[in-house]
Amino acid sequence: MRSAQTLTKPIYPIVGVAGRPLDLQPPSLLFQPHGYSDPLNKAGSGFHELFTMWPPVKQEIVQVLIHLGQYSRVVQHYSPVACSPDVLDLLGDCRNVVHHRLLSLPNEDDPTESYLQYTEQNDTENELSREIYLTCRLTAVLYALHVTFPLPRNQQMRLRNLDALESQIARLCALNASGPVVLWCAAVAISMFGDDDPPEALVAYMAHLIAYMEVDTLHTLIKMLQTFAWVDAAVQDTWKRMWTTRFFSSQRPSSAQSATRL
Repeated sequence: MRSAQTLTKPIYPIVGVAGRPLDLQPPSLLFQPHGYSDPLNKAGSGFHELFTMWPPVKQEIVQVLIHLGQYSRVVQHYSPVACSPDVLDLLGDCRNVVHHRLLSLPNEDDPTESYLQYTEQNDTENELSREIYLTCRLTAVLYALHVTFPLPRNQQMRLRNLDALESQIARLCALNASGPVVLWCAAVAISMFGDDDPPEALVAYMAHLIAYMEVDTLHTLIKMLQTFAWVDAAVQDTWKRMWTTRFFSSQRPSSAQSATRL
């Protein structure tokens, strides 16, 4: 709980109610006996993009992000129904394991070789992979603590976290980074502003990414985001209307105008 509140790494291993180490199956498998299914195995699959960068992110780290995506799909599956006590207990245990592993991931204070493979590559390649991973990690943590493990936190901490994420995304913009995982980071960042207007430069970067990847409808965008970590119910209808107006109307800015740097 303290790690989730302070965004610091957990000190102790995750244990169950009996005090034994808690090690569960991936969420996509864990809930199958209880009516859940993901036949196309798409939940969390967007994070496979981190394998294809050069140098790539280590497999065991990407797997943690994939499990966050799978847990998000499980949450979406059960959110409109009344769950049995067994399912509720399993949801709690799975939530704790997924978020403990997520908060334990290497951060900007850890050596690059702790999360990237083949770091003997040139500095430019290392920098792009490093910044994409660090942005993805911070996005995943903030997404989790707003959506899949929401906890009350003060306004100052919320703004500080958003500022940190905005700065990370600005570095990606400066490196001309693109791709679905970067778009997911930008979409999550914008949705976290709640009732406040997001920075225009952040909106412009997302518009640039949408145009660059030729995402032509809100439905297509949501389908892409769902391959990462996404719960539809957590995004207000007002945001979906705003995205339609800003990104998919005939009045939206051109990709050249949208590429404004943060």
